[in-house]
Amino acid sequence: MRETLTTQLDLRQIRTFQESGAYVFAFIRQEFRPLKSYLSRSVVPLALVSGMGTNFLPFYLAPLTSPAFMMLLNVLWLGLMYLVFTIMIGTYVGSYVAGEAPTVGAAWRATNRLIGRLMGAGLGYVVISTLAGVLLLFPAIYLAVDFSLTFTALVQEDSNVATGFARSGILLKQQWWATFLLLLLFWGLVYVINLSFSLAYYNLFSVVSLHALETASWRQGVFLGLAALFSSATYVLYLLPILALLMHYYSQVERTEATGLLARIQTVGLSKTSDDAELY
Repeated sequence: MRETLTTQLDLRQIRTFQESGAYVFAFIRQEFRPLKSYLSRSVVPLALVSGMGTNFLPFYLAPLTSPAFMMLLNVLWLGLMYLVFTIMIGTYVGSYVAGEAPTVGAAWRATNRLIGRLMGAGLGYVVISTLAGVLLLFPAIYLAVDFSLTFTALVQEDSNVATGFARSGILLKQQWWATFLLLLLFWGLVYVINLSFSLAYYNLFSVVSLHALETASWRQGVFLGLAALFSSATYVLYLLPILALLMHYYSQVERTEATGLLARIQTVGLSKTSDDAELY
């Protein structure tokens, strides 16, 4: 069993989207030390490698390929990292709910087992949203939100792609607006933080460029390194919307199935039976 110094948050409770959002920060605050250790050995190294790759590779490969191809490659890599981080963070939260100690080894094993399924679900997600978008913008947004728990359900329930899509639709029935607002809040937060990073980087780049007659090679390397760090921070920020979807997932599971309530009732029943046995 996992040991904590504070009372463990019960994620299996029915919550509004505001409460699910607040639970994200409560969870990070409570799990800060173990989560930091876990992320530093799983998500952060991947984020650093990805940040360097998405900045240094385009710089050196630009003469050899088209900007459109590099942009496509960058988008595909961003999507892949989101899926990997979904598995890794989902593994941590799943262990937390089960009362077990999360390990990086378990996260990598889960990634190896699930990444193919999540890539298939991601492809289906893009195809469905694109086809809906050909008709009108709203159907695309509607379906994107309606299936937003697909990846989370796949990881938490170790299910197949079709079941993941179906599960998301069931869990989010009559919860579309709450889910939309939750996604808007956390992806908006990621966008604002990322924008602040970008503005800081470009302001620094502009100031240095104005005071330099020519761009030295070492200066280019420094700015590419800074850009890589900013990109890495953006990858790590995926933690926020992924955690928000996890909080929302457990809330919707409780709303539709009352698994947490049943577990608490069973615990109370076992406790009462034990007390009665002691009396006799």
